[in-house]
Amino acid sequence: MEINTLKKGERGKVLWSSALLLYCGWIFFMSAGTAPPPPFPLFPHADKVAHAIVYGGLALIAFESFRRWQALQSHALRWSWLFTTLYGASDEWHQSFVAGRYSDGWDLLADSLGGLIALVIYHAYNRRKQGLYSRSNSNLYM
Repeated sequence: MEINTLKKGERGKVLWSSALLLYCGWIFFMSAGTAPPPPFPLFPHADKVAHAIVYGGLALIAFESFRRWQALQSHALRWSWLFTTLYGASDEWHQSFVAGRYSDGWDLLADSLGGLIALVIYHAYNRRKQGLYSRSNSNLYM
């Protein structure tokens, strides 16, 4: 299947779904190795912030992918957060089998909250952007 032969909507679906699979693969790859301890912690719980950022990115990519699938479109935000949380849970379970790694419920909480925060910010930004556009367009007709 060539990407150029797809319709515009289908192309976005394929590209964002591919990005989602690649990002999930990257997370799996990173969690499959032994985690070297940092030479010094930047600040307390820096690893939780890193989890929140990585899984915030996962949630945003999942949202962009899911909103292009008709079956998931109407609840893409909810499905994205659920997917992010479940993928975080599966990653923590996976880490329990990796030498030198362990499963941590606090990491899962950071994953889930990172996804939720990213989605809330993204949704609020898009709502505000749509509001600004509609207000600026309505002023044109006054």
